[in-house]
Amino acid sequence: GVRSFVMQSSPDGGEYFVGEDFGPWHCCCLWMGKGPAYHVIEGNPMHGGEEVLILQSHRMFCCASPDMDVMTPNGEVIATVDEHAACCCFASTRVDVRGQARYHLSGNMWGALCSCFTSEHNIKDTSSQVVGKMVHWNSGAHIEFPKDALASHKAALVAAALVTDLRRR
Repeated sequence: GVRSFVMQSSPDGGEYFVGEDFGPWHCCCLWMGKGPAYHVIEGNPMHGGEEVLILQSHRMFCCASPDMDVMTPNGEVIATVDEHAACCCFASTRVDVRGQARYHLSGNMWGALCSCFTSEHNIKDTSSQVVGKMVHWNSGAHIEFPKDALASHKAALVAAALVTDLRRR
């Protein structure tokens, strides 16, 4: 099956349609190998929007923490997200862009799992300086990107948010 949502960028107002192809992987923990894929389309897909990124999740075995590759439409991997979590309660996520470590996120995951909570994760650079934050709640997320983040860095941080989102299904 396919679900979708719109991602908006501030302050430029850009809109991106994200189609989630979750196929047979509907249950949050009971899949391995390739998992749900996210197709990021710039503009409205009904009026000629262009696919700009593919975010492909995968995990080594059932119930393991998921990883995600950020790819161009021709399959070039530009970023990877590697999450390690303890029983869906606390996560530590490494974000690499073009083969180099760029960011580290850590924090609880209650906001991604229950509507009663929010989860705030600091985004730290390779010097362990807080350069942004990500807040999750049951129906979404908000990302304050680092001020000097390139487009590839932002795409990788969106992938980090979606990796956490995989636990809600």
